[in-house]
Amino acid sequence: MSTSSNQARIKHTVSILKATTYSNADISAYYFSAVLDAFDEEVEGVFRCQCGTLHRQSPRTGYSNLMSHIRDQHHDYQEVVMEADMGAGTLAPWIKQSAKNMHGWLDWIISSNLQLQFCKRATTRRYTNLNRISVESLKRAMGNVTLAVEAKIKAELPSQRCGTPSASLLIGEDGGDHSAEGHRVFLDSMLQRDYDKSLHDCLFTVGDNCAVNRRLATIAHLPLIGCASHRLNFAVQAYLQSYKDELDSIPNLMRKLRTLNHAAKLRAKTSLRPVLRHDTRWSSTYAMVGRYFCLAGFIEADDEDMCELMPSPRSVKRLLSLLSDLKRIEYVSKSLQCGTTTILDVRLWFDGLIEVEPSFAEYLAPRARIVHSPDFESGCTKVLDGEGAKLTWAESAALEPFAIEHSESEFDSESGSSTSNMVERFQSRPRHVWTRAPFTEPVHARNDFVSC
Repeated sequence: MSTSSNQARIKHTVSILKATTYSNADISAYYFSAVLDAFDEEVEGVFRCQCGTLHRQSPRTGYSNLMSHIRDQHHDYQEVVMEADMGAGTLAPWIKQSAKNMHGWLDWIISSNLQLQFCKRATTRRYTNLNRISVESLKRAMGNVTLAVEAKIKAELPSQRCGTPSASLLIGEDGGDHSAEGHRVFLDSMLQRDYDKSLHDCLFTVGDNCAVNRRLATIAHLPLIGCASHRLNFAVQAYLQSYKDELDSIPNLMRKLRTLNHAAKLRAKTSLRPVLRHDTRWSSTYAMVGRYFCLAGFIEADDEDMCELMPSPRSVKRLLSLLSDLKRIEYVSKSLQCGTTTILDVRLWFDGLIEVEPSFAEYLAPRARIVHSPDFESGCTKVLDGEGAKLTWAESAALEPFAIEHSESEFDSESGSSTSNMVERFQSRPRHVWTRAPFTEPVHARNDFVSC
C-alpha cells in the first residue's frame, strides 16, 4: 500500500475521532453508577465510580462534580469511552447497573460455594463495592437463570444426540425413591417436562459401575459406559492387597510423626508433613508411600520409639517397587480425567496396564464382570480404531443406533518411541484412526450420567 494511501486513511480516522463527541452525561454514565440502599432503591444524589469512590451530585444540577473527578483521576477518559463505544472494549459499561450488580453477587456466591446469607452479612457489605441485595432477590435471580439455561438447552438439544452435554440425577424430594426405577421415572419426566425429550431419545448412559446405575441401564434398555476411573480404582485396590502388611506399618509411623514432640522435631528439619491414606482412594496410598520415602531421611536413627515403627529392609524394598508401579498407574489415572479422552484411549491404556500387571484383568479386561455392556464398548473401540469390518453380530446390533450410510477410514501408522511416561508409551503403538461422521461422535469415558 502506498504512502499517500496510508496518509489518507490516517486523515480519515482523525476526522472521525474529531467528529465523535460525548456529552458529560454520556461520560458520567460510563464511569458512575447509582448507589442502592438496603431496599434496592437508588440513593438520590449519590454515585459510585468504577474506582470505588463515592461522589455527590444534586439532581438537575448538571454533572460538574462527577466530571471533575473523572478529569482528575481518569486522564484518558476520552480514549476509554471512545474505545468502548466503537465496540473494541467490553460492553459491561452499557449494561444496566442492577443486572451487573446481580451478576456480581451470583458469580461470587455460586463460584465460591458460599451460603446465600453471605450477601446480608455486615462484614461482606463493608468490604464490597457491590450494592446491597436481599436473599429473596438472590433466590429469584437464581431461579430465573435456571429457567433461561433450560430454555437454551431445550432450543439447542437435537433429537437424539447431544455429544458431551449430560444430566446428573438430583432427586430433591426428601425420603423419595432413590432406586433405579425411581431414577428412571424422574429422568423420563424431567426430560419431557424441561426439554420436550423422551428417555427413548437417549442412546447410552455414562456413570460409575454401582448397582443402581447398572440396574437403571438395564430397565431403560440402554448401554452403560462404566466410569473408567471407578474400574481402575477397583483394580488398584485389589492389587494393593498383596502389599497389605507393608502398607499397614506406615500409617502408625505417620501418626507418630504427627504427635506434638515428633512434629516439632520434623518442622525443624523440613516443611513436609506426614500423610495418611484413605481406604476408598488408592491415590492417597501413593501419596503416603511417596511421603514416607521423603521423610525417612529426617527420622533420627537413635529414636527408639520411631525405630520400632520403621518398616524392615525387606518391606522397604517392596515399597520401592510398589511406588514405581503406582507412579505408572498415576499417569493413566490423570489421563483418564482429560476431557478429550475417548473409549479407545481408555482401552489402549487398560491393555497396557494388564500387560504390566495381569491381575488388573479382573476389572480392566474388555469383558470383565464389572462391564455392563461389553458388546457396546468393544464395538465402539473397534469402530474408533478403524476396524468396523471386524464387528461381531452382537457388537453390530449394539451400535445399530449409530449406523450411517457412508464412512471413511484413515490408517495412520505412527512409529513407536520409548518414553518414560506410561501413557505416552501406550499411545505410541500404531493404531487406526477413524474419520467420524457428524452423528458418530467419539464416546467419552467420563463420569457423567446420561447422554441423549
